[in-house]
Parts: sequence; C-alpha cells; structure tokens
Amino acid sequence: MFDKALEEDPHHRPTLDAVIGLYEKQNQWAQVIHFKKQILETLDDDNERYEILDEVGTLWKEKENNTQKAIEAWDEASLLKPEEHRMLHKLLAAYQETKQWEEAIKIIQQISDLDGRAKAQSKYIYTVGVITRDELKDPDGALDRFNDSLDLDPDNLKAFEAVNKILNTKKDWKALERAYRKMIHRIIKEDGREDLKFNLFHTLGIIYRDRQRNFEAAAEAFRTASSIKPEEATEHQILAELYSTMPERVNDAIEEHQWLLRRDPYRVDSYRALYKLYFDARAYDKAWCLAATLNFLGKADNEQEQFFSQYKTQGPIRPRGRVERAAWFSELMHPDEDRYVSKIMELMAPAVLAVKQASDKALNLSKLKPVDPQTSTVTFAKTFGFVQQVLNIPTQPRLYLQQQTPGGLTHIAGSNPPAVIAGSSLLSGYTPMDLMFIIGRFLSYYLNEHFVRTIFQSHTELRMLLLAALRISGMGPADPQVDAWAGQLTQHMSAAQQDGLRAVCRKFVDAGGSTDIKKWMQSVELTGVRAGFLIANDLEVARRMIQALPAEGSVDLPPKDKLKELVLFSVSESYFKLREALGIQIQV
Repeated sequence: MFDKALEEDPHHRPTLDAVIGLYEKQNQWAQVIHFKKQILETLDDDNERYEILDEVGTLWKEKENNTQKAIEAWDEASLLKPEEHRMLHKLLAAYQETKQWEEAIKIIQQISDLDGRAKAQSKYIYTVGVITRDELKDPDGALDRFNDSLDLDPDNLKAFEAVNKILNTKKDWKALERAYRKMIHRIIKEDGREDLKFNLFHTLGIIYRDRQRNFEAAAEAFRTASSIKPEEATEHQILAELYSTMPERVNDAIEEHQWLLRRDPYRVDSYRALYKLYFDARAYDKAWCLAATLNFLGKADNEQEQFFSQYKTQGPIRPRGRVERAAWFSELMHPDEDRYVSKIMELMAPAVLAVKQASDKALNLSKLKPVDPQTSTVTFAKTFGFVQQVLNIPTQPRLYLQQQTPGGLTHIAGSNPPAVIAGSSLLSGYTPMDLMFIIGRFLSYYLNEHFVRTIFQSHTELRMLLLAALRISGMGPADPQVDAWAGQLTQHMSAAQQDGLRAVCRKFVDAGGSTDIKKWMQSVELTGVRAGFLIANDLEVARRMIQALPAEGSVDLPPKDKLKELVLFSVSESYFKLREALGIQIQV
C-alpha cells in the first residue's frame, strides 16, 4: 500500500512519516534513515532541515554505529546553524572518536570564537594545544597554541606548565628563558600574585645559572625574587653563593652572608665564606675577626685557627683612639634600640635626677673617699679610668672602692654627682680583660641616653617615665598617676627643655612608637655587652662575664640570647669600623 502511494508521489509527507514509523517498529534503521533523507528533499525550511539532519546523524551514530556518516549529517546541519553549540559539541565528540584531529581543532576554534570570554577561550585554545602536542605530534605548533592560551588568560597555569615541559624536553634553554620572561611580562603589573611572581623569577634565575651559565643575569633574577619575598632564606643563600663567584660583587656577597647570619647566628658556612671573602680581598683584620669567632664556636679549620692564634693580642687592647659620640649611635648602639625613646630618656634625665637626688649623707657616702682613676695604683681603678676614656663616657661617676662591702659594681641611685661602689668581689680574682668587659658594660649606662637606667631599674618605673614625657608634651591618654609624675617632673624643666621634648615626642608618635619599654630595656643591655666586648676584645671573656652577670630585672634577656647577639656583632661591619676607629686592627 505504501509502495504504491510513494510510486504516485515519492515526496508525500504523510506516507513517508508512516513508512518511517513502520520501519522504526521493525528496527530497520537504514530504511528509517533512507526515508528521512527523502523527506529532506521536500523541505525548504532550514529549521526543519536542521532537525531532520540532527536525527539522521543520531541514527547513524547510535543505531548503525557509523560515526563517519553521522559526521556528514551533523556537518550539513551545522552549516544551517553555525552558532548552535549543541551541534558543534556533537561534531567535536565525533571527530575526537574518529581521531580526525585537524577537523576537531577547527570545531574547537569555532566554539571558542562564539564564546567571546577570554578565560573560556583560553581553555579552548589550551585544548587545541594538547591535541597538537599529543595527537598531531607537533610540539612547536603546540607551543604557539599554549602561548596563545596564556595571552588570553595568564591564570591558566596548565598552559605554562605545558610550555615549560616541552622546552625542557627539547633542552631549548634560550626559548625557555624567553618563555619565562614573557610570562613575567604578562603578570608583573597585576596586584598580588606574589607567589607566582616569586616562582617565575626564581626559576628564571635557575635557568640563567644552571642552563646558560649567565651568573650576572641569574643574580638579577634571584635578587628580584628576593625583593618579592625578602624573608625567603633560600634566595639569600643562592645570591651569596653567586656573588662570591663574581669579583666585582664581593660586597654584595658579604651583605647576603650577613643577612643569613642575622637569621641564623650559628650558620658556620657563612662564617667560613666571609673569612675567605675578606682574606682574599686582603681585609685581614676582618678575616681575623671571622677566624676569632669561628675559633670561639669551635668551628675553625687549621688555617683559620693558626691565623687567629698568630695575631691574637696578648693582654688588653692598646687603642690609639676612642669611641666618638657619633660612632656610639651609628655603630655601637644595638640596632633595635629605639633612638626616639633614648632621646626622650636623655631629655628627661636631668629632671629625674633633680626629683630623685639625695645628699651624700643620706646615701651614706659622706664618710667615704672616692678614688681618682687617673692617679690610683689599684688595678680596678686604673682599668675603670682607662675604659671610661676609651668609651668616651660623658658622665664620669665618682668611684668608691669598698673592700669590706660584698658584691660588684653598684649604681648609687639619686647620687649627684653620680656615684658607684665597687664591692669586694671585683677587687681581686679577675683578669684585666674580665674587668674591662664588666666596666665597659657598666659604664654604657652612663651615656646621657641611658642614664635614667642608673636611677630606675624596673620596667614599671621606666614605662611610667615615658608616659609622663608624652603627657608633658601634650600627648598620650590622661591617667592620674602619670599626670602626677608629669607634674612633678615639669617643675624641674625649663620651657626650652619642654619644647625640645615635645619635638622628639612628636617624632616618636608619628613613627608609630610603642610605649612598651621592655624592648628598649633589653636593647640598652645589648648595647652594654657590645661595649664590654669591644673593650675586652675576647668572645670567651664576654661569654664568661655574661653568664656571671645578675639578671637586669624580669625583662632581661637570658645569657644565651645576649651571647647570640654578641656573636653577630663580632663579625659585623659596625664592629669592624669601631676597631678601625680605636686603632686596634691587626697588622699583617
């Protein structure tokens, strides 16, 4: 019946639909496809043609298992609706199944062009790169596509990983360098991304150093990485090693090793490297200081131990100069000592002394006779005067030697002029260098900036003094106890003194200064042990004396921390400059 109807009109749609239905029930899919294609011959409407072609392609794929025939139908459908994503993805899957990679790439590019979003397009182009690399075996073409992907979206780091892998496999180090530089250029102006920027510069440095042997360019790359993450020790270590191979960058190598030592004061490799750098540069006194420190740490080799022993001073130093006031500030004071707090304390010291001073009689000094360090024959007194001159201490306290009084050196708080008592324990049993360390540290408290420490010993008192200074200057919160202190001290300050204090307090506040006085107290003590070591010129002496010192209150640093800071100071440029100023450098 249907055959006769179709003979009369091959394109009769109701008949064709009926025939198709019949063959569908019989699972004769080739016939279904044949008659659907016959319907196509009658259709002018693109939408209808598109739907039939989609159905035909699906039948070929799912019923007849003929993917190539499905592609032909879907390709014709896609020509009717080139922006239809669903059809493009069907074609893409079919091309991938049949490994028609060139055609698959065209479809992916078409999908990408339709999307318009840079991040999405980057992913599509990355996929093209993967196909080009893995299926077409064209690594150079893949490189171009991966780079196109990164240009669209630098965040698509899988593409950069692919570039990196290809160029490493090819051992094309120049191209790898260019790839890293191009990647850096893509992201360098973006905010954040510090981890990525750091890793890019770090790896670029490795390429220059290990692959191209271009040490100057490597150093620049690692230096940039270090500027992004200044606390990353690995970069400083690499830079120290690189700079050490470059004669014109010796000072940079030294600076990097000094940074590493500040991070780890017992990093023996840096001490040894610095010794060699200084020795090769004929900076023999600096090299000797490194040898001395290595010897103290028990890490000196035979050459370093011999060099240290050969030029070690026998007995006390014989300085030809003294520590000028500017050098106290620039070299001898510990870098953590807040200079604004020190200046505030200096400006407050006269008023504090005026408030706290007592008569010699009240302090039980009136019946005692001070000694003159310049004329005394007592070893301790002579040493006291010697250290006072070398350290250039502006306040020269009266010295009382009291054999019958137990203890060591003691500040007589409130004495005016200032007075100190040396007890029996210091008057015998100590070497000259022991005494030089003890006295040097002690006298550092008679710097104008530190003098209030001879009057106030506690953290609470010193903090109250700092707060009172701020109140006198019109700063800081109101507090009855602080205001009482401020009122009492103001009575002993002239208008000019208050103006000077106000200017310093303003700078202190503007700099974000902290009223927690603990760190200042600790740094003043560290300045003191620096002064003692400078005069004693012996780390072993300093170690013994530091361990024997009584604690400076509850906020005092433990001896091991003081010694750690002193070891660092013993190889610092500040210490070297002070040795030069005193004229105690070794002569080779």
